Amino acid sequence: MTISNLQVRRPKAASRCECGLILPRIPNHDRRVFDAIASYIANTQRNEFYLGVRLAGVKVDVTVRKDGTISRFSFVQPGRPLIQLHIRRQTMRPPTTPSKVVVEEIQVAVYGVWLPILTWIQREYGQRDGPNYTLFDWWNSNGKSFRFMDLPRELRDSIYQFTTTPYTWPHIDTRGEFKKHTMVVYNMHVSGVCYRRAPSGHAPPTPTTLPAVSKQVAAEFNHIAQASTISHFIFSHHLLGVIGHPKMANCLRRISLGFPNWIYLRFIGYKGSHNNAFEVLPSPPTINLLRHIDTLEHVNFHFHTVPTVQSLDHPDDSRYLCSWDPWLRFGQEEIKTKVSCQKLFVDMFLLFALDHVRHVPKVTLTGHVKNSTREDWDRTRERERKGEQRDTSDFKAWLWKRPREYFPIDCHCKNSCNYWLIQGPLPEGCEKPEYSPHDWNYDPVKHDPFIYED
Repeated sequence: MTISNLQVRRPKAASRCECGLILPRIPNHDRRVFDAIASYIANTQRNEFYLGVRLAGVKVDVTVRKDGTISRFSFVQPGRPLIQLHIRRQTMRPPTTPSKVVVEEIQVAVYGVWLPILTWIQREYGQRDGPNYTLFDWWNSNGKSFRFMDLPRELRDSIYQFTTTPYTWPHIDTRGEFKKHTMVVYNMHVSGVCYRRAPSGHAPPTPTTLPAVSKQVAAEFNHIAQASTISHFIFSHHLLGVIGHPKMANCLRRISLGFPNWIYLRFIGYKGSHNNAFEVLPSPPTINLLRHIDTLEHVNFHFHTVPTVQSLDHPDDSRYLCSWDPWLRFGQEEIKTKVSCQKLFVDMFLLFALDHVRHVPKVTLTGHVKNSTREDWDRTRERERKGEQRDTSDFKAWLWKRPREYFPIDCHCKNSCNYWLIQGPLPEGCEKPEYSPHDWNYDPVKHDPFIYED
């Protein structure tokens, strides 16, 4: 705002034309006061969010006497009463530049008391309820952008940490010619399963636009996000892609695996077939890679069990059913209620995995894990830290001798792992467990029908 923007009530005295407006002949010292006030209001509207939005639309209207001197100032704002004030310039010391008036030298008369105009503006406008204005709207209105890169690196890192969540979902995007490292949110349906946990309030991290600002911001953000969060993998090939990508090394300090049970069996090098419950896969087990990740500090295994579901390829044919059980991948009507005992499966998996995670300082279990299994695992890890390694060869030999008919493993728990056979349909407001780690607000009794007692 400049003098050309000021609305002036001109007297009948002689006048002249300036910038398309008819302005009175005003002494130069008065016009300098106009410019100082107008400049302050314009700069505040542009550079200060809190006070600037409350000064939105404010214009200065002056009444001029016939001799060209100021009678009074008026502050006009749409939807607000007119404010009329007397204004003067008052300074306690000779100005360094006599021809220039600064806003700090201007005072206004309020009920007979002279106050600095800055104090009056803060009292008059700063205490008002501002418009429903977001920072984004404010930037759009004044054409100004936030100079994010002018912030100290420590403050930028704090912002990056605030915009991340405890868990991220790393993924290698191979759709392009070159592999591009990124972090995406899985909100897709696979075989009728949606990877969210709405009842507990937990949801995958929402997309952030920060990495798209510039290459430098993307590098800084990815470093913080990868180093300070737990990388959660819902499929083993996502883990393989990240392990093989040099720029994703920081993702491998703290990892969480949320595989379905049939992928967990493949993770340790086996698959269930019609003739063999533990058919050895031709390639080395993926879990071997955990031994060679020097940066690994924490591994979390997240388990869950769900009933058999209808195959999406044949939604109307009851003969085609799909199970997440490693020994019942596809079958007929009789497998609708047949799922392996979750307690025995988790016990089995942990004994196979023990040799591969001995070097990891922290190994935790989440999801559908019986309390007795969790306690036994904690005791095993405590003995391992004291140098007492648990021998699992006898158990493996016994398991491999079991006939194929032994699998899927029947559940004989007092509180069955097949919770859907006991409780029936889930109550309204509950959802079946998904492949996501629980957040701190998760309440198993309220949000998960699985029974954790044996």
